[in-house]
Amino acid sequence: MANPLDFPPLGPAFGLPDAWSSDTLQFARATHADVPVMRALFNSNARLADVDPSFGEWPSEVYDELVAQQNEGREATYPLGVRLIRRGDGSAIGYCHYRFNFPNDGMFTIAMFVLGFDFQGQHHGREALGSLVAQARRDPRIHSACAEVYVTNDGALSFWFRQGFDRIMRKRSTEDHGRTFRSMMLCRNLRDDQ
Repeated sequence: MANPLDFPPLGPAFGLPDAWSSDTLQFARATHADVPVMRALFNSNARLADVDPSFGEWPSEVYDELVAQQNEGREATYPLGVRLIRRGDGSAIGYCHYRFNFPNDGMFTIAMFVLGFDFQGQHHGREALGSLVAQARRDPRIHSACAEVYVTNDGALSFWFRQGFDRIMRKRSTEDHGRTFRSMMLCRNLRDDQ
């Protein structure tokens, strides 16, 4: 029998369920029909563009491409997924996209975690991230979760640290519109906090 911690994986394909629920939130695989709401949720954070170059106005094609790139179930080792996050009443409050085994084997990278601006500060982020990490943790081959955070985005940096993403994996600088932005890849060990 294969060791479940071997890489490349000899077990089942990496991936999260197409849909699941937490205490008050619902998660579902994003579809092209979700693109307008994903764009609106993202754009509600445009006021953060001065501290986080991720935010700003992006055309719908960017979101369409992101949804089209989902390959969970087709790519066994390095799948990319997008999940829309809704409250129990069905209203969309955010989305996330993630990749397994990137940048290294055994890592779950949250490439983008977006909550609509009006839904922040209500503990939805903590619940959503906790549920997302709990789903990734179910696979014994995943030992860490990580996310890139811009150090000038104080709110995001504080949020990720409070959620246990307190190990700095790397630092980098990015030029955007003549400005230099510094970011850190923050990690959380998923095996020590079970």
